[in-house]
Amino acid sequence: MPSAAPSTMVEQETGAKAGPEPLRTLADYRRVAKGGVAFGVRYAVLRPGRAAVGETVQITEWGPSEL
Repeated sequence: MPSAAPSTMVEQETGAKAGPEPLRTLADYRRVAKGGVAFGVRYAVLRPGRAAVGETVQITEWGPSEL
């Protein structure tokens, strides 16, 4: 899993750099073995097609944790 991008430290309304949060707090318990801080999700497409807002997505398998 890629580590968190610097965009998490940008004030979304102004675009100004907002400081070390939320990465500072997340780093306390979401540190990745290879370095960096991980949060979020990763999915794989098994069958190409279209999905619409509001449609149900079924998770059929979990991969190993990368933390």
